[in-house]
Amino acid sequence: MDPISPVRLLAFSLALVGATSGASAQSCGLRNSYRIANSWSGSPSELNVITPWSTIGPLVTPGTNTNPGPICSSQGSCQPTSDYGYLRVQGSGLANNGPGNGVFLYLDQGPQARFFDTLTVTSPTLPYGTPVQLQFSLSLDGWMDVVDTNPNASFGATFYGGSASLSLTHNGIVTTNYTFYVGNPLTVYGNLTAAIYLYGLLGAGNPTQYGSYALDLVAHMSVICSTPDTSITWASGHTYTDPRASVTNVGGGCGAGSPVFGAGLPVLGQPQLFTVASSLPNQIVLFAWSPGPAVALPLGSCIVTEDPAGLSLFVAGVTDAAGSSNIPTTTPNAPSLLGARYTVQALVTKPNGPVLDFADLSNGLTMNMGL
Repeated sequence: MDPISPVRLLAFSLALVGATSGASAQSCGLRNSYRIANSWSGSPSELNVITPWSTIGPLVTPGTNTNPGPICSSQGSCQPTSDYGYLRVQGSGLANNGPGNGVFLYLDQGPQARFFDTLTVTSPTLPYGTPVQLQFSLSLDGWMDVVDTNPNASFGATFYGGSASLSLTHNGIVTTNYTFYVGNPLTVYGNLTAAIYLYGLLGAGNPTQYGSYALDLVAHMSVICSTPDTSITWASGHTYTDPRASVTNVGGGCGAGSPVFGAGLPVLGQPQLFTVASSLPNQIVLFAWSPGPAVALPLGSCIVTEDPAGLSLFVAGVTDAAGSSNIPTTTPNAPSLLGARYTVQALVTKPNGPVLDFADLSNGLTMNMGL
């Protein structure tokens, strides 16, 4: 049982040619494509999905194919999501063969999720054609689980434009720098691909064999320009996640005389140091933490910068004799956190303090987790 016939290969090649020519007339686009093969002896069955190029995202195209038989069966699903700088592939499948009957359970015809977009670097001061530095980043996160006696499975993501090219076949983050020019357009392409073949089910089951697959993969892509006094405009109008780690002082606290709160950059997989100064000595330091950007909520004479909907409060350390505290932490090395934002504020215990009569409140910090 050859999983990909010459006729199918020719048809797929022609489809790709058509996809390329159709895309060339656009400056941005999204497309999903996949095949779920569920044939068994004497009963062919496939679901083939190839969407036209769309400029509006997110593009989500779920599909399921089921082929039950008297002694064997095969079913599978796939749901790609394509958006500018964000690609995701989810799915699952289950099959069993039987005496005298083998079955197919395949997921292929990738990239299941893809996009392309065109950027232009602009500057109010740099002339047209001035060289600038672009930084491409690609992250891949998620999982794939395949159960079979003879599986063939793989996944990967690619991101490229001009001579800049990034690829991953495992969870992680990669970056590359590329010299480009003010005013010139550059088209970038992102792809997320999965290929799953349960070859162990092709033979007759004596005894019956069972196989399955499940996956949930997510890729993020972005480009920034590190040259000062520049910005990037995208044909899609989409705002890409900035992969750079950053810390922003968002104010708040209890005004003059409040603790001063600082932090190093939250770089994925690297140490991050929080500092508290100008507090009373030998006092407990607590962190108030919430996901997302800062807010400004009055609490007596103080301003809280965390969103109460996701607020967490935990003990972080103790001030020394000078009223200071250094609190070392490590930012998790998780690709899924690239671009994640959170806000944190320090409470330092203080008798008759302005926060509920027990503490003082520092300024708030909003973090962008990144590279």
